[in-house]
Amino acid sequence: VLSVPSWSCVEAKANRAEMQDDATPLFLPSGEISVPLPVGDSAWSECLRDLKRTLEGGCLYVLSRGRCFSVRDPAKKPGDVSDTACELAFNELVKIVGFEMQAQARGLPGVKPAHHDEPCIDGFLRRPSLPEDCVEPLEPEKLEGIVRRVAANVSVTPGMEAVMRHSLPPALWQPSFIVCIGSGQVRVLTLAFVGDPICGDDPTSKSTPFVLRLVTDGLVPATTDSHSPSHSHYCVRHALTGAETAAMHLADLAEELFTA
Repeated sequence: VLSVPSWSCVEAKANRAEMQDDATPLFLPSGEISVPLPVGDSAWSECLRDLKRTLEGGCLYVLSRGRCFSVRDPAKKPGDVSDTACELAFNELVKIVGFEMQAQARGLPGVKPAHHDEPCIDGFLRRPSLPEDCVEPLEPEKLEGIVRRVAANVSVTPGMEAVMRHSLPPALWQPSFIVCIGSGQVRVLTLAFVGDPICGDDPTSKSTPFVLRLVTDGLVPATTDSHSPSHSHYCVRHALTGAETAAMHLADLAEELFTA
């Protein structure tokens, strides 16, 4: 069950975090923040543009039924942030979240590569068709409301707020977003390198000795107040030795996440 107490990386010690002047953590910070939903057409359009860019960058994953797979841009048009392309990206995420929730409700196993029995992280896992007698687990309007909350958290804004609260450099390197679906729950986990010193020259591959982990509370059911904020718990942890990509940290967390 994806309950808050099972996520040891984002709990406790929330008020113990203080930072040194050189932005290197003396105590690794943690805490909680609120994430407001976009209000108004302009704010929602910007949220959709962020989601589209995240899909273009291959930085959005779905973790469900024993495997983790990346979500790709259905438009396959880098740089196209038109209303049509952004709505297409959002609808793709709605379909995937709805599918996974329905498959779990039916008790269907995930499909993994042959001879692969361990937790699986793969960008191109096959998604089979559901049995014909499956019914929608959620009303379309409710499902869309949940995915709107997901989209609001597929953003660097909450992570930036977390690091700036503790006087860390205002940057998230290799931000990755994982939509975790299990036991009827949906959460969004953010991973990103933060702090100093920075290794690497390419912005897409820069890393540091510290990783931010930020996870939302459960986003199901969507509240009746469409404007109420969601809440996220965060912490900063030492990066794994030799792990210079967010994907390597996700792979290391996979077993814990699959059993959480």
